Amino acid sequence: GTGYLAETIRTCLPKMGHEMEVIEAADLVWLAEDTPVDENDVADVGVIERLAQDSFRRLSVNQVYLVSSQVPVGTTRRFFHQQEMPHLIPFAYHPENIRRGRGVADFLNPDRIVCGIDSTEAREALIELFDPIAAPIHWMSIESAEMTKHALNAHLAMQIAFANEVAALCEKMGAKYEDVERALRADKRVGAHGYLRAGEGFSGGTLGRDLKYL
Repeated sequence: GTGYLAETIRTCLPKMGHEMEVIEAADLVWLAEDTPVDENDVADVGVIERLAQDSFRRLSVNQVYLVSSQVPVGTTRRFFHQQEMPHLIPFAYHPENIRRGRGVADFLNPDRIVCGIDSTEAREALIELFDPIAAPIHWMSIESAEMTKHALNAHLAMQIAFANEVAALCEKMGAKYEDVERALRADKRVGAHGYLRAGEGFSGGTLGRDLKYL
């Protein structure tokens, strides 16, 4: 995985003299810009839309356009209809699933890969793209892939809020939340990797952004 990634970067770097040349020469264009949020976790999707519009002018027939930026469900489909050749450019959505400080490791060793597509061309391109990564691919519609990202982050936010509520009750009633957490993690229906550590609440764009989207 890492060797393949490094070789890909070395191959691409000499070609990156100009952004337009890079986009025009690519078989797959990947929009992965982080969607900015304000202090209230409200996302500025306009930033992503402007980047998309700028790249649309440089697309050519038979390229695949892959979106990974966190956008509200329905956005990728709207991108598809906004560009000049919607019947010629296959679109797809792949929600990123990485944690701060573990981006490369999470990308190369995911539990699963979610791919939202609506064409054979997009499916073939993503099979080739993710072939070096040993993880099962879950194929679905573009809208389902976008919603998967919203649902996952909302679920994680719910776990954090729940853990803090139970911890507060434990403190009030003289119970030890550390014992409760250990017992919960030992139950297969909960699991060892759940977001059950009590502490500060969640904040920032990752979880709050998808809650706002929902």
